[in-house]
Amino acid sequence: MTGGPESVIDPAQFERAAGAVAMRFRDRGGTLRDHAAAIAGAGPGGGAAPDALVAELEARARALLAAAPAHGDPVELSSIDSFPASDPPSWIARGPAEREAR
Repeated sequence: MTGGPESVIDPAQFERAAGAVAMRFRDRGGTLRDHAAAIAGAGPGGGAAPDALVAELEARARALLAAAPAHGDPVELSSIDSFPASDPPSWIARGPAEREAR
């Protein structure tokens, strides 16, 4: 972190807030800045959040989104990647002995 507003906020709380910004952006669309401003202003005092805090939340949310797998969690991604190999073909090649037995 850059020593900005998050330095006076509990790092775990800041990380949860950035994760919430990323999740809202992914689920609802809109802009990261709008979601960061809404979450940063959602504290006990409400009102507008400092621009520096909103910018730091936006930057951290952007980094979280960039690091996230494109198709959800790693198990889901592996399942998608392995799909063709998980189902055998509808035909199976037979050897010469099996063909003669028919």
